Amino acid sequence: MPGTQEPQAVEFILDDRKIVLVDTPGFDDDKRSDIEILRAIAKWLSSKDARKKRKLDGLILLHPITRNRIGERIEPGEVWHEMFRNGATITRHQNTQKSAHDIIRVILKKSVAEKGGIELLVQNELRETDGNIAKTSVGKGLRNFLEHEITEARVKLAELDEYVPANPRLYREWKDERAQLEDDIRYRQYQLWGLDKLVIPKRWFAKLKFW
Repeated sequence: MPGTQEPQAVEFILDDRKIVLVDTPGFDDDKRSDIEILRAIAKWLSSKDARKKRKLDGLILLHPITRNRIGERIEPGEVWHEMFRNGATITRHQNTQKSAHDIIRVILKKSVAEKGGIELLVQNELRETDGNIAKTSVGKGLRNFLEHEITEARVKLAELDEYVPANPRLYREWKDERAQLEDDIRYRQYQLWGLDKLVIPKRWFAKLKFW
């Protein structure tokens, strides 16, 4: 979630059962790139803390109610549609301890009914790709997004170059906008380069046994 810098596990007791919640950085962090967040998660996946945990009982995605309504984003092709199609449910968190515990209880009940635990797609893919994040679904998705952003920026750059204002004030604005687009392109290219470097070291990956 936003504000979380590194994945961290927190343990507590609920209904006489030990619960382990793993908080991870969110991909909507304004201060960190998606590449940095992926690197942090990959690093945690290779840690002793991650290797000693059992299968996950479920995932909790916190989505602010001030943002776009989920109901408006469940059309085919949208990420929410895929989540619901694969069994995700929506519940409102009332910002109380009881509400949080009730959400966890729902997940645990479903996990028991399904005979316990899930394995993340990325966990499976990491084994198949020898720890190469770029070759996982999330890595491919991020690559497509970055390449799309680069293409859009180049189109805007080409449109700007079709007309260079003669007016000094407009020219300064044109020049600043052009420089910003060039910076955006370079930054996205740097992220693509970083994505290709996101590989869990084999000396760690050999020890990764995802439950």
